[in-house]
Amino acid sequence: MTADRKLRTLSRKSGAAGTIAGALALAVAAYALIVRYVPLTLQVLAVTAALYPFFICGAVLAMVLFAVQRRWLVTIVAAVLAAAMVLVELPWYIGSTIPAAETVHVRVMSSNLRLGTAIPASLASTAQQYADVLAVQELTPELANKLHGLDATFPYHTLAPRKLSAGVGIWSRYPLEHPQQFVDGEMAVVSAGLRVPGMRVAPLIVTVHLPGPFPKPVADWRRSIGQLSERLRDFAGGPQERAVIVAGDLNATNDMREFRGLLRGGYRDAAEQSGAGVQFTFPSDSAVPPIVAIDHILTFKATAASVHTARVPISDHLALIADIALTPG
Repeated sequence: MTADRKLRTLSRKSGAAGTIAGALALAVAAYALIVRYVPLTLQVLAVTAALYPFFICGAVLAMVLFAVQRRWLVTIVAAVLAAAMVLVELPWYIGSTIPAAETVHVRVMSSNLRLGTAIPASLASTAQQYADVLAVQELTPELANKLHGLDATFPYHTLAPRKLSAGVGIWSRYPLEHPQQFVDGEMAVVSAGLRVPGMRVAPLIVTVHLPGPFPKPVADWRRSIGQLSERLRDFAGGPQERAVIVAGDLNATNDMREFRGLLRGGYRDAAEQSGAGVQFTFPSDSAVPPIVAIDHILTFKATAASVHTARVPISDHLALIADIALTPG
């Protein structure tokens, strides 16, 4: 076999391999986009939706591979798919609401305490730096007893500590009123009115922790999402001018249809509202950066001016922090 013939054979083989790889990448990316809009009834679907942003790379890879092979029709298909996958994420990086000129600002920090193993001094230091209100999840009775260091800065609190992951709590620089608790299995919700100076109607601050869709049964997660949706409707049905701020580990991302179902009736995700982008918060205890955005701060009749994350030692979640602008009314 001549050298030219060998080169042609090698070129055909590499071209076929590139075409197959491009087709697989395109199919996987298309699958991820479809999963974004279907009910998540299987764990594999939930995991796919959680990792959706990374599947965009599949569409881009397919576009490049097809372009190298000069397969222009499928190159265009891959480009359209990549554009569609990016467009659904774009609003999170643009922002859509500008706070009114006359507003009262409250800084809210949400932190998962990793089954009560967070270091009290580190948590207190981070909260003192960034927060007016601290909402925590996975608050155990043992850790709650060690968090007295918060009291100097956050003298008001309402807590529902429990073993393992279901405990939640709120610490505040401002007085809290009418606290309520709701616990069902691994789902826990604590709420209270927040007496913020300058606000005629006290906004409602809520912290929540939902069970995850993996590795536990996805049906439990779907049931908890439905229960939270009902709670959110109840919270929104309070006094006409009352704002609501919901902070917690929802074990769901914006690419999950069930999570987007929570953003109805006036609720907004603070990261999207402020244009801060998708806030990847978990896992934060490995050598690689967090890869899923399962911690959220939601607003109702309030505006997120900014959102960012902060590291809390020992925790496997980054803390999520939002500057919330409230209209005095």
